[in-house]
Amino acid sequence: MTDLRAKSAEALAAARLLLNAGDADGAANRAYYAVFNAVRDLLATVEGVDLATIKTHRTVSRLFSEAFVKTGRMPAHHGRELHRLFEARAVADYDLASVGLDEARRDVDMAAEIVAAAALLTDSRRGPSEDTP
Repeated sequence: MTDLRAKSAEALAAARLLLNAGDADGAANRAYYAVFNAVRDLLATVEGVDLATIKTHRTVSRLFSEAFVKTGRMPAHHGRELHRLFEARAVADYDLASVGLDEARRDVDMAAEIVAAAALLTDSRRGPSEDTP
């Protein structure tokens, strides 16, 4: 398992725990970072992309859209949801308002969907033997 895949899995597990504890803001934050790291792991399979260049949210979103959404390798709604999850995380982290539990539940469910899809595509691009312990 790559470090980014592990970070993604840990963030998704934390999002579920926080959601179950009623912490919608924490769950939204962790759901976004589960996707952020899964997408960074996927982007690392693109020739010429260096992980050092894909640390910012804007760069991750742009490269994900260019390399995987616009090419049809990932569903268009995953690109839109990455942006929505980013916005929910910003509300959770910076706004006086809070993310509602229903929205947080949607965030965690969508994060799980995107993380799983990114892992499948990453494995197909990288080869499962390179990502197994």
